[in-house]
Amino acid sequence: MRADLSSRICSAGRLAGVALIALVAAGCKTEKDPDQPTLLGAPAPTAYLGVEYYYNWGVYGGEDILDYSLVNAPSWLALEDTSNKARQGIIMRGVPGLSGGNRGDADLGKNTNIEIVTTDGKMAGFQPFDVEVKPNVISIEVDEFTEGEAANVAQKTSANTCAVPDLSNLGKHSFDLNTYEEDGAYKQTDQVNSTTHRTYAKVTLEKPSVTRIRVAYQLDSDFDSENCDAGVSAPHQKCEYGTSNIGRAIVGHDIVVLGSASDKTVDEEGNPLTYITYQQNNASVYDRGVLTFEPGITECYIPLEVVDDRIPEPGELAFIRLTEVREGIASLGVTNAGAQAGITILDNEPVVSVQTLKGGVKDTINADDNAAATPYKAILTGERDGPVMVRFTDQGKSSGAKKDIHFEIVDDNGLPLLELVFPEDQNEIEFGVRGRAYTVSADDGYDDLFLSLSVDDAYQAGRQGYARADSDSLLRINLNRLITAQTFTDFTPTDLELGHTSRLFVAGYTDTALEVRIYDQANTLLDIVTVAARVTNTDVYISVAERVDSTATPRVTYQEFAVGYSAPGSKGGQDVFAKLFRFDGTDYLAAWSTAYETGSSEDDFVRWVGLSADRSQPLVTLAGSTAGSWSEENNTGGTDVFLLEIEEEAGSPREKALRFVGSNADDQLAAGDLNASSSVLFGQAPRTLDGTSAIGPFFATGSATAELNVVQVGGEPSETLRHGVYGSGLAWLVGDSNGLAYTVTEVEGADNELTRTRSQNSQAGFVWGVAGNGVPRTVYQVNDFADASTETLTQSLLFDGDIVLAGNTDGQLDEGTPAVTDNDGILARRSSQDGLAYRNWNTQIPKNMSFLDMVNYRDDEVMALVDVAGDRQLVVFSPEGRLLTPLAP
Repeated sequence: MRADLSSRICSAGRLAGVALIALVAAGCKTEKDPDQPTLLGAPAPTAYLGVEYYYNWGVYGGEDILDYSLVNAPSWLALEDTSNKARQGIIMRGVPGLSGGNRGDADLGKNTNIEIVTTDGKMAGFQPFDVEVKPNVISIEVDEFTEGEAANVAQKTSANTCAVPDLSNLGKHSFDLNTYEEDGAYKQTDQVNSTTHRTYAKVTLEKPSVTRIRVAYQLDSDFDSENCDAGVSAPHQKCEYGTSNIGRAIVGHDIVVLGSASDKTVDEEGNPLTYITYQQNNASVYDRGVLTFEPGITECYIPLEVVDDRIPEPGELAFIRLTEVREGIASLGVTNAGAQAGITILDNEPVVSVQTLKGGVKDTINADDNAAATPYKAILTGERDGPVMVRFTDQGKSSGAKKDIHFEIVDDNGLPLLELVFPEDQNEIEFGVRGRAYTVSADDGYDDLFLSLSVDDAYQAGRQGYARADSDSLLRINLNRLITAQTFTDFTPTDLELGHTSRLFVAGYTDTALEVRIYDQANTLLDIVTVAARVTNTDVYISVAERVDSTATPRVTYQEFAVGYSAPGSKGGQDVFAKLFRFDGTDYLAAWSTAYETGSSEDDFVRWVGLSADRSQPLVTLAGSTAGSWSEENNTGGTDVFLLEIEEEAGSPREKALRFVGSNADDQLAAGDLNASSSVLFGQAPRTLDGTSAIGPFFATGSATAELNVVQVGGEPSETLRHGVYGSGLAWLVGDSNGLAYTVTEVEGADNELTRTRSQNSQAGFVWGVAGNGVPRTVYQVNDFADASTETLTQSLLFDGDIVLAGNTDGQLDEGTPAVTDNDGILARRSSQDGLAYRNWNTQIPKNMSFLDMVNYRDDEVMALVDVAGDRQLVVFSPEGRLLTPLAP
């Protein structure tokens, strides 16, 4: 029994062992082989000198505890002795320049193919990486400062910044200021005590260092007191404030690190700034010191003080430089050659501006020794302490007019004035400018001189208590040489043009011929050109152009003028004539052997001529009215407006194209103008031109080679067009109407409309600015203040962005003007800036007269040809409508 039992047990044991072996065998077949050790992550590719470089590698895989090593690593980079306890991995760290031997800058550069290797003894994993070591750059920046103003620098303290300086406390600083005689010679040295306002320069370390960094700083400037203008030596005003030192701040005068009597700057809590020290230079001026970055700090501040002096100055430039790293590892700029920031210091002295009494900054006065001075006003703005002075001079760059030679500045008694003095309670002073008679040589051209009034910065430089200028040129004043009305003997002028170095071309007739007389701006007769002998008593129209032939190599410029007129001819009645003249360097000579003649068998009257400027061959354009037909154009009834283009072929004129515009009534041309290569005609048609309800005033644009674009804009029978000009992309229609007021009404989703209302009691002048598609853009009116008299507008021109209008009134245009004589002449200026008196004015001339033509001289003068009781005269008006040439008796 026992034996059997024992056998069973043994058999059972064998079976159990077999089963266990089977189970083990089965288990080996389902387990995965261990993974190869694998490193996880990618370290930063950039490290910085003096800054800790750190990376925590992760790892998975391996069959046993992993070991780690670095291959081809720089000396500053190492692995920690202990691995990551929380997970598999290792920490890699180092400080370039410090760890691994304190190699400093020798650690700079790129380290490639570094490998970190991990192994469990059987298997290994590795990962290559590169690290470039860069310098830890210190940079500096400064805001722009204004004297006398607290700096408005928004800055918040954080864990990596130094304490922000408190800028609210004023400082005090004393310095020695040289004073000068009238001629700039050294006089004496005075001590000046000034208030200072605080600000700071921000210094930034690119990365937080593991060690303290101390860097030296210093204020600097390119100012050199020994750098003198020619002819003088230091000490002299032309040294310290000479040409080479303009715009250069003086350290110790304009800016310091710490004022001579200032408390040291504190933080916003009132605590001393422990990171900054101040040092004096050899002149005992605090202009330098040392700034300290504690470990982990990346932003600190250098306190500065801007001196609030009383010297007018342009914006000035100083520098704050970081000169040396005295402790720690850092780079002054990317190349370690130094770091600096420019400091712009703006002046806060009171500012003076100069205006006409109407508020303008441009005027014209007569160059007349015996004339009364013209008053102007100087206006002072800005805070000040005590009286302020200003001394004027000429800008002298391009105007040519020199103070005390071509003009003088006088007080309200007409006595020479050296400088203006603004009492403490007065910010506006009137003074006068009187022009002096002068002549110019032919070599200097024919233009008037003009003065650009400016502050005498050269004199005021370095002197206390003076104002600075609002702008380089405070006031432009043209010095007009035509100081009396130009009258004409045995010559009747009919048209004016300016051109060819400001020559004035006057077309007209004598008892025996048609002529063009050419004058300079002083009324000196330069030349007389006979247009047509044995033709007289007809209006002559002229156009002057500087024509550029851009097809020629090199480009050729021609000085030319064209004339058009009507006279009895071979076609029947009054015919159309044109001639072209070209300057040969001395005289204007006829370019065509004979005058060009054309026309119908009826009367044809020229009313305008245009000469195109930018063409290889001249193109003369004539326009007027005709009662007949010629070429391919037929009269539509009554009189039509014609546009004729004449070109030059082999030195002779020929008709290029002709075009008529008209209704079946008497249509008249009022004026013409050029828009590049196109003509713009202004006319009056009693009936509709296009079958619409429009009547009266119209304009037509284009070339005679095609149908003209005709836009009729009149809407009431009383609307009469008398003139027009083209400019600023608009056709400006000028005339008058009875009882109508005008506005431009904006229509949503549609074009603007010209709205008429019967809200006036009298006839008034109108100006409509209309786009080429007929859409109105601008309207102005000229009406007497009482709305009781009759105003008529007959001439217009564009002037300095505005429009100037001329005509007549039988009443008082403005309240307070002299009583009307009969049919007074009026001149008016209108502007889109209707609130500016110097651009919106009326002038009434108490004389029965009419305006025949006007030209714009350089946006300085309006030159007008007028008829006074049958006597034709040339007169001049200032930009504000002041008559500069009294009408001849």
